[in-house]
Amino acid sequence: MKREILVNKTSMETRVALLENTELDQLCIDRGQQQTLVGNIYQAKVLRVMPGMQAAFIDIGDERSGFLPVDEIHLAASDDDIQNLLHAGQIIVVQVLKDPAGNKGALLTTDLSIATKYLVYRHSRDSSAVSLKIKDETERKRLSELLNLVSADLDRSQNSKPGLSGSFILRTSAEGVTAEQLASDVSFFKQLWKSLQNNKTAKAPFCLHREPPLYQVVIRDIANLEVTKIWVDCPQLLKDLNKFANQFCPQIEPLIEYYSQCTPLFQLYQTDNEINSALNRQVPLNCGGSLVIDELEAMTVIDVNTGAFIGRNNYHQTLFEANLEAAQVAAKQIRIRNLSGIIIVDFIDMENAQHRHGVLKKLKQELTQDRVKATVSGVTELGLVQITRRRSSQSLKQLLCEPCASCDAKGVIKSAETLSYEILREIIKITGTKSWKRLKVFAIAEVVEKLQDEDIIGLADIETKAGCKIELCVESSLPRGQFNIIPV
Repeated sequence: MKREILVNKTSMETRVALLENTELDQLCIDRGQQQTLVGNIYQAKVLRVMPGMQAAFIDIGDERSGFLPVDEIHLAASDDDIQNLLHAGQIIVVQVLKDPAGNKGALLTTDLSIATKYLVYRHSRDSSAVSLKIKDETERKRLSELLNLVSADLDRSQNSKPGLSGSFILRTSAEGVTAEQLASDVSFFKQLWKSLQNNKTAKAPFCLHREPPLYQVVIRDIANLEVTKIWVDCPQLLKDLNKFANQFCPQIEPLIEYYSQCTPLFQLYQTDNEINSALNRQVPLNCGGSLVIDELEAMTVIDVNTGAFIGRNNYHQTLFEANLEAAQVAAKQIRIRNLSGIIIVDFIDMENAQHRHGVLKKLKQELTQDRVKATVSGVTELGLVQITRRRSSQSLKQLLCEPCASCDAKGVIKSAETLSYEILREIIKITGTKSWKRLKVFAIAEVVEKLQDEDIIGLADIETKAGCKIELCVESSLPRGQFNIIPV
């Protein structure tokens, strides 16, 4: 299976697409709207210690001083006085927990931690652990042993001192991880910490580590999926990505190449068209069926329809085959659209228990390719499958679209027939309160045609009873679903 990553850069946007056999499989769009300090690590200077607040103000180089409460100082006991821990002018290493807001500076901690797809590195902790959400004891043991083995192998291959100061937490997404995938994350941490140590000679305040841009994080995470090539169409981005790879992810550096052809990179494999298709509500299946995807405020619902699929076998086998394809396509659409929170999939009802188990297994298998952790529950009594997917950023629809002014973000608008009836009722209301010689009705062409063709008798009847001439006018500038009636 051929997997490539396309990286397209414009002045305001960086797009990363993972292609599987030239078809879009995962997508990230980084518009850099939110420049956050969260996760950044600084060599900082203590400005003032405030005994009454049991906190200190810290210079991290930002226009507002950072705020470090005593309970965010590692190893500080609950009854420690901050004056015994810090003093003005002291140089310390801190990490940003929360961005500055209003007049308040960033919230800081000395308990440093950095997360990747599979691991969380805790510099101030001594013992590694496995996420409690991984319940299987065999898997927990395998992951612990694998982490120790990978760390030792990397120490030998890099001729470094054994053991990285601190410890790791294996995240829930590490369940089922391979040695190669885990080694990539551990290697990243070793290179990162080496970089931090080298920068500690800089004069405070100084940023020792800045969280990489979203596109770099995504490339680092999905490059583990047996990618053969990473195409980049911007020379400066190519330079930045090579620098990032050389420093933190050397295993992906040989894969990075500059794309210099005339055809835009995202048009090469029709990737732009696939992105536009991912905004559609309906997704066709090869079997003749379809998925209908509705993003709601509380959850996302995916409905599976057989459509024209009649199958080649018996009825139950037909449904099973349609649901298998639906599971594969649903997982892909979840990745591309970046759907998160609660996702409900309404598969076609299956009486066969083995078929239900097979579809559930297929769905779980397809979701393992996702860089964002997704958890699948069993089939409910109503035949629904629930997926929970961690919310990492806006969905594709939220990022690329805005509410429709015509339908007020409802997703539907009133028909021409409904509007024509509303106009008739409004005319009756207006002529019933006062006598008018003439009324001018403004509406879009479709509604005016409806009134002229099918409602002309009703209009004539109103004109006779009210003694009022009604003039229909096409106003194309009106939002669909609106009309104006002006007495003259």
